[in-house]
Amino acid sequence: MTYFLSGGTDEVKILLTWLGFPDTKTIPAQLSHEQGDKTLKIFAQAWEPSRYFARLREDLAKQIAVVAKKVSWRSQDILILETHYNNLKKAGYNEADSLQSVIVNLKG
Repeated sequence: MTYFLSGGTDEVKILLTWLGFPDTKTIPAQLSHEQGDKTLKIFAQAWEPSRYFARLREDLAKQIAVVAKKVSWRSQDILILETHYNNLKKAGYNEADSLQSVIVNLKG
């Protein structure tokens, strides 16, 4: 119903797959680089509006870390990863550590 009412865009479909405490069966076991990149970019767009919804933001922080761990990132991805790291760190989420680990590994 939420998908239908929101216009049914790909962005909404991705958000509904990951957020709102979904059934673990709906979360992909693996993500391609393209899927991970797209997902983190959509999460970045959702970050600021989520500030009004504590449970949603908490779930978003958790899922950002999950996505960051599921993808083989490339050096050109450092910007999106650092964006999420900075957002999580500023908001006081421990999930920032997961992003920092991914970034450190990319920088070698």
